[in-house]
Amino acid sequence: MRSLLSILIFGLTGLIIPPKASASCECIEIDTLPFTANRAGLYCVTRALRTPTLVDGILVTNSDVTIDLCGNTLYGNGGGTGVALVGTLQNVTVKNGTLRDWGTGVEGLTSTRLRYEKLNVLDSGGDGLRAGESSTLIDCNVRDGGGRGILVMRGSTVRRCVTEGNLGHATQAGGGGCTFEDCLCEGNLGNGFFSNGLDNTYIDCTAVGNGLAGILAGGGLVTGCNSMSNGTDGIRVEGAATISNTTASNNGNHGIQVYDRAVVRECTLSGNGGAGLLTESSLNRIEANNATNNDRGFEINGTDNVIVKNSACQNPGGDYIVPIGNKLGTLTTTPIGATPWDNFTCDEEKGRTLSPNLPTRGR
Repeated sequence: MRSLLSILIFGLTGLIIPPKASASCECIEIDTLPFTANRAGLYCVTRALRTPTLVDGILVTNSDVTIDLCGNTLYGNGGGTGVALVGTLQNVTVKNGTLRDWGTGVEGLTSTRLRYEKLNVLDSGGDGLRAGESSTLIDCNVRDGGGRGILVMRGSTVRRCVTEGNLGHATQAGGGGCTFEDCLCEGNLGNGFFSNGLDNTYIDCTAVGNGLAGILAGGGLVTGCNSMSNGTDGIRVEGAATISNTTASNNGNHGIQVYDRAVVRECTLSGNGGAGLLTESSLNRIEANNATNNDRGFEINGTDNVIVKNSACQNPGGDYIVPIGNKLGTLTTTPIGATPWDNFTCDEEKGRTLSPNLPTRGR
């Protein structure tokens, strides 16, 4: 009986008291600035730190480094860089904290495969975050800087980031193949989303109240986005592109402006100071969009553009301004008897303004 009881107690004890867990990963502490991370590993900032002079805060000189700010703030003195990657590095992560009053928040433009995560960059004298090719930026906020908020190079991804009140472009893709998803650019002096490369992607992004265009890109994909109250165009794409399920409203110039080989489908265009949608060249497809209360509705330049299934109403300069040489679905003021390819206008005469020889199906 005692033997059985001993076995039960031993068994229960073994279940209740597990073996002692081993220590987690080693962390190299950063407790003063400036500091140099010169070997691979995990570095942890132990407290809020301030640089005594106009120098860089943390220098990273080795690949495969993680800098964890651990919720702390690195304070600059208006110059230098908060975290500076020196040379051509790879696989460097900077995360979890705030960089304030630096010349640049994080500099990594010559390095690749970087990761910036959960960073707040405030009051930089120049750019906030700079990352080289194939980098990933997630949950970062860049506010009130003197330059661009975020600059990334080819093949990078920026997700759930906010850029607000910067004096340059809010975000800039310095090459093609970049993706911006669920990002907000608000109140920046330059463009909201700017790219001087081709084939970039913008998904579920918002640009509001920026000084220039909301989105200015060389080509690519824009879908599920909102561009509102920007100083010039809501969206301007200068190469082959698809723009879909997107709203452009109350912008100073055109709602959406495309050049050639673009598809614009199922977009809402309202209250813009120029055309709701403007094409500058040929071979565009404009389908199933709605343009209301713009200065002009659909203004088509060039030839061989296809304009079908659209609706336009209360655009004082004309609902459809389409010259000969384009493929325009019949204009109609009523769905009764309409074909699937017809374009709608609220006012038959307004629909024909500055649009010679347009077929019109009346009431």
